[in-house]
Amino acid sequence: MTIVQHATKTITHWPPRLRMILGAAMGLIFVVFFPLAFLNRTIMIDEAWIGEQVKALLDHGTIVTNLFRDFPPLDQQIVVTHKLLVWLGVVSSAIFGWGLYSLRLVSALAGIVTACMFYLHLRRTESQRMATIGLLLLLWTPLFWEMMRIYRPEMLVTCLGFAGYVVLHHARSRSDTWLVLLAGLLSGLSGSAHPAGMAFAAAGFIALLLDGRLRYAIIFVTAALLGFAPYLSGFVTDNALAMRQIFHNDTMSAMVKYPWWSPIVNLLEEHKRIFRQPMVIGISVMFILSLFLAGRSEFKQRKFFWIYLTTLFLCGAVLPFPKITRYMLPLVPFFAIACARIIDGMIAGTIRHHRALQVIFAAWIALFLCYNAYALAFAALIDKQAPLEIRTHCTFAENMVKGTLVMAPPKFIFPEIDSFTIQSYWGAHATAGPTRTCQFLEDYAAKLGVRYLIIDQEVMRDWHFDMRDGGTGFKRYHSLKMLPELECYLLVNDSL
Repeated sequence: MTIVQHATKTITHWPPRLRMILGAAMGLIFVVFFPLAFLNRTIMIDEAWIGEQVKALLDHGTIVTNLFRDFPPLDQQIVVTHKLLVWLGVVSSAIFGWGLYSLRLVSALAGIVTACMFYLHLRRTESQRMATIGLLLLLWTPLFWEMMRIYRPEMLVTCLGFAGYVVLHHARSRSDTWLVLLAGLLSGLSGSAHPAGMAFAAAGFIALLLDGRLRYAIIFVTAALLGFAPYLSGFVTDNALAMRQIFHNDTMSAMVKYPWWSPIVNLLEEHKRIFRQPMVIGISVMFILSLFLAGRSEFKQRKFFWIYLTTLFLCGAVLPFPKITRYMLPLVPFFAIACARIIDGMIAGTIRHHRALQVIFAAWIALFLCYNAYALAFAALIDKQAPLEIRTHCTFAENMVKGTLVMAPPKFIFPEIDSFTIQSYWGAHATAGPTRTCQFLEDYAAKLGVRYLIIDQEVMRDWHFDMRDGGTGFKRYHSLKMLPELECYLLVNDSL
């Protein structure tokens, strides 16, 4: 037996009890550390502006914003939103009270549902062992648990889209029209959480077409369009405003300008997404290695799966969204399935070729597990940003007059949205252009009646401010509370 063969046998043929202990340890670590990571994750800007939409809908029955109050055309009612995400945020807030963690609970629960569906689907269609391997890979992929702790659409999109795939898989095997209809509806609802979710609808439609199921393909895509309809409702209720908010909005217009060559360029640049950060490099490389280890029979026997995944990948690649890691999340469950099949085959001894590649694959798995253990431990025990940010906001609020107008980073709405009128810096950014100075900002703020300015690291970076001198560059505003160790400063204009 060669050294390579011996190494492969050692890594892939652990005693069943040892494999059971490893799996139990991985599951236990996740169960213990994830709740802490969920609480600690720094407040994301998107959580604030989507969270404000939830609060407005909850309080007033319509979505209006103070964060964009000086940033047309978003200074009116917001008619184009991530509908399903906002609605579920309202439900969670109605039950648990509005706040950062009740909003994040939507993503956490979507992740838990996805993991449960994933496990049950693999246990039913593959085996108990493969279901366990796949679930552990899924939970230990940093991108997966990272998006479980952020109130953004990606986890909900993945949950509904993957549910659509699972239902479609069973509909196809049973030749059940009603299940095809349900699969299409779930895929369309994924799009109602974020338009990128319609990639699941395209994947199901193409997979059914190439499978020779034209009737099912038509039923599926019709149901998907029905599920997607809520996202487009703003174009019906107020078409002119919806057009302005999508096509004449500096935060969106760059994405909707989509010349014919953009899909080609986007596809060629897809590597920037799947290899962008360590949180996704692990599962991406593992998936690519699994493609070389899979035999021809894998692609023949599971043709529908591979057509679906390929279409999902291509749709995600050509869409006009930035090459940001989080947009890769819909692929992760499918990557985990493909990798789990290879690991299961190596354990069972059914994969006998490419011995050297098997060793590389096993070594990469070990590296993948080590990095995730580090990342999860760091997120749970060290990087305690959100509690610190909320305490800082409360400290500033104690020094401020309630009910006044504040210009602040959007995250200040947690938990102070009911205590102040809070507008963001977006309007000032757009008005200032490249002329971002202390004098411009304070003149702009004073003109709008802004009594307080809250300046943090992000504001200092965007406006090229150096607050180490206590903000002496400001004349109309002076320092009220300074937290230089946190790079956070509260300024006040006493004349307002």
